[in-house]
Amino acid sequence: MNEGQLKLLEENRDILAKTVDKVKTSNPTVKDGPEREKKQKLLGLINEVLNNVSSISAPDFSLQKLADAVGSNTKNVSQVINEYYNKNFKTLLNECRLREATRRLADQEHYGNMTIQAIYEEVGYTNAVSFIRAFKRMYGITPSEYQKNAAEKKQGGSN
Repeated sequence: MNEGQLKLLEENRDILAKTVDKVKTSNPTVKDGPEREKKQKLLGLINEVLNNVSSISAPDFSLQKLADAVGSNTKNVSQVINEYYNKNFKTLLNECRLREATRRLADQEHYGNMTIQAIYEEVGYTNAVSFIRAFKRMYGITPSEYQKNAAEKKQGGSN
């Protein structure tokens, strides 16, 4: 693992840890007691897998594969994701993949030689239409606009 990948992993862990802490304290649907502790432990395992870019970038990554990776079943994993994130597995997976795509689109130093197609394929999308549609839905702009804005911002910051 190179220095950039380690830094990204640390950043993603920090983001997810803050999100988990916020959700744990603010979600009234998650009850206290032994059941909550089991769910929080499962949530930690789920987050570890979702932080692993190589896992979530597999085009065939699924709820079943996530459940297998955390040693649980799809019902429990789905329930924990729904309770703690207030979204379904597919939405959460897309958000994780898109977050990685934005990082790569903005990182000209390490990914500037890659096409947008190469980036979306590396983060687990199999076609441009679904990637662009999901990207625009989440960020309000296309991946190419995002990449252009990030390059301009960096250029402006270095002058």
